Amino acid sequence: MNTEPQRAADRPSLGILPAIARLALLAAAVGCVASMLSASQNKRQIIFLVVLFTGWTLLPFAALALADLRSKSWSPSARVFLYRVTLIVSFTSVAAYAFVATHLPAARVAFPFLVLPVAAWLVMAMAAVTARLAR
Repeated sequence: MNTEPQRAADRPSLGILPAIARLALLAAAVGCVASMLSASQNKRQIIFLVVLFTGWTLLPFAALALADLRSKSWSPSARVFLYRVTLIVSFTSVAAYAFVATHLPAARVAFPFLVLPVAAWLVMAMAAVTARLAR
């Protein structure tokens, strides 16, 4: 008896979730860098420092993009989990960066821009541990 159709029916469909997650990831990366550059616009900064902050800001998004590239062989449920984490990190990051850039005094924006990527890494690490424990 052929069980292949049954197995295919048991797999969750990814639908448009991958496309939405990738688009959100790209938009959030651009939005976060734009917010960071906007917040630092009024300051005379060394270009090297701006480049470092830009790389630091983009690092969590690059990690999620790399995970997406490597996820082709993952189970559908693991990929759905990755896309959900991608959406959470994307939306919360861009909201936090926009808030910092528009609401904090110019003298106090450096610390949040250092801490926000760390927070994104913590969320991604917790998600990875949760995914491993769920296996």
